[in-house]
Parts: sequence; C-alpha cells; structure tokens
Amino acid sequence: LDPVALPDFEFDLPWTPAKTVKFSQGKLEGLSEVVTPHGHCYERNNDLVVCYVSFSGLTFHYKAVAPEKTFDVEVLSRHSLLELLLGKTPDGKSELKNVRLVAWHEFVKKPVQFSNDRKESVLFDEKLKEELVEVLKEEVVNKPFKQVLVKVLAQEPFPTEAANSSFDVLA
Repeated sequence: LDPVALPDFEFDLPWTPAKTVKFSQGKLEGLSEVVTPHGHCYERNNDLVVCYVSFSGLTFHYKAVAPEKTFDVEVLSRHSLLELLLGKTPDGKSELKNVRLVAWHEFVKKPVQFSNDRKESVLFDEKLKEELVEVLKEEVVNKPFKQVLVKVLAQEPFPTEAANSSFDVLA
C-alpha cells in the first residue's frame, strides 16, 4: 500500500504581494504500518458501535513551488486519531457510517523555515496543516485507506471481520 499518491493542491499566503504556493507529487508513507486500533470499541444506542483508530506516524511528502523557490515538504503526524462509527447492514455486515478526525497534531519537518520572516513561516505552517487536514479527509474514503481500515477492523478489539465489512461512508 505504501506509498499512496496524494492530490495536488495550492494556497495563497495573504501578504503583499500575495504568494501562491503549489504542492505536487504528494505521497503518504506509513499507511500499512502505523494505522492501528486505539482502545476498545463501545456500543452506542441504535446498534451503532464507535471505534478509534490511531494513525500517528504517517508521513506526508510534497514538492512545493513558491515564487522564487522550489523545496521539499515533509510533515509527520503525531498523536492522531480517527473515530469510526459502525453500523449493521440488513444482511448483518459491519458498515462504516461515518469517520471523524478527532485529533491530528502535525509536525512540519521540512521546510525547517519557509522564510526569514518568522510570521510568514508560522503562517505557512498553519496553512499547510489546514490543507493537509482536507487532503486527509479525502483520503480516508479512498481505496488504500479503506484497505487499511478493513485490516485494522479485523484486529482485536474491534467487533468485526475483514470479510464482513462495507466501507462506503454513508453519513
């Protein structure tokens, strides 16, 4: 499963003159190794089960182009947690009803400093993290991440089997 290709994106940094930073050649590493169950699942009312999955240790890589420079981007996920809401289909299979990002603390390893201006560097890091949250939300419902969730949900302490799971996010 590793590495997983990630979509391109861009954002504008709001200073004068405005700078557009474009990110391409994205890849995600560690998906098959670091996604693991986090604690026990518990039942909610209405036959729903809530489970948590840790994805601490994923690494996001991109090539970035800003005015007058090209550089590598590397962001590490730390203390990262997804909440999975599982239900049952009429035929008894487990079904992923919803995925919610509960916690995601990222560390921008590269670039160490976007510019010599500390304020610009902090703003760059914040915008980058915001965009990566959106990328991650998209990736959770894509095939490689679904394959990992099937594997994780088949592990203890989760109440399902890999062959008995449906991963179309319904809500």
